[in-house]
Amino acid sequence: MKTTKSRPHALAPLYNRDFRFLFFGFAVGQMLGPMQFLTQIFWVQENAPEDIWLILVALIGASRGVGSLTFGLYGGALADRFDRRKLLLFSQFFLLLSTLAIAALMLLDVTGTGGFIAFFGITFLSAGFQSIDAPTRLAIVPDLLNHDQVAAGLSLNQVAGQLSMPLALLSIGLIIDVIGFGGAYLLSAIGHVIIIISVALMTYRMVPRKQTNSYTFKQSIEDVRFGLKYARSHSVVLWVILLLVTMMGLSLIHI
Repeated sequence: MKTTKSRPHALAPLYNRDFRFLFFGFAVGQMLGPMQFLTQIFWVQENAPEDIWLILVALIGASRGVGSLTFGLYGGALADRFDRRKLLLFSQFFLLLSTLAIAALMLLDVTGTGGFIAFFGITFLSAGFQSIDAPTRLAIVPDLLNHDQVAAGLSLNQVAGQLSMPLALLSIGLIIDVIGFGGAYLLSAIGHVIIIISVALMTYRMVPRKQTNSYTFKQSIEDVRFGLKYARSHSVVLWVILLLVTMMGLSLIHI
């Protein structure tokens, strides 16, 4: 699949058709994250009882964090064993369903105990599928690009994130003011549809490196253990992970 000609400049990966689709989907996804997170926070603040609304806002971050940790531990293992393009389509499809479900709760004004339980449960699952999507998306980049273009491709993804997230943060307040919480969340579902289309248009196909017909939960746990052991034995990898976790945690506190 690495048909891109070698080009010396930082924009070289964009000459690869499949990378352009992947890059575009990544940029859209980076906008959806803060839009949905802030919409959830504002909705809970508006609808939760005054004596517990702060606790419920904290539970949003907790639901997302636990979901990411639970699914993220073996998200990389899935990306290594299954067709990554199909895995992206799978995760984005369920992210779309979870987005529609939360939008429905907001639009129907389901704010009772059962509504909040459903809200946090869906948020947990959504974070889990997102934690499968992220490593899969990163793992595709080396498959699409020549070795000397991988760093440029990853850098372009970072640039897309740095530009997309502030744009989302600036616009979400106006969007909520115009169409409400449910409308804003429903609008974000269009983003998942766009990502699904961009991935579906890719010609990239992957031949699984390992046998997948009998991949069990026990095997996924073994893969997770192998990954943790590998990280512990390579100090550079371990410190990069710790720094990323710290930065993500501080960013959530800041928000």
